[in-house]
Amino acid sequence: MSHQISYREIEIKKSELEFKPDKELMKQLRELKIGKGFINAMKKEVVDCPMVGGQSPALKCLSCPHFVRRVKGVVHCHFGL
Repeated sequence: MSHQISYREIEIKKSELEFKPDKELMKQLRELKIGKGFINAMKKEVVDCPMVGGQSPALKCLSCPHFVRRVKGVVHCHFGL
């Protein structure tokens, strides 16, 4: 039995600038039960988002409908597949 991968792996990169999430994004993350420590750690991370077409804060991935999971410095995304 073979499984076909239905997501793309997007590497998470460190950024010099800290992302300041807006109130709407913070509300969505709280609904997902994301901890404050995890949010603070992700504020300085960015990804090359295929949906945006450029760099985007990694925190925004968590509330994206195409987000699958985040594992060891990689975001799994099924946008455009």
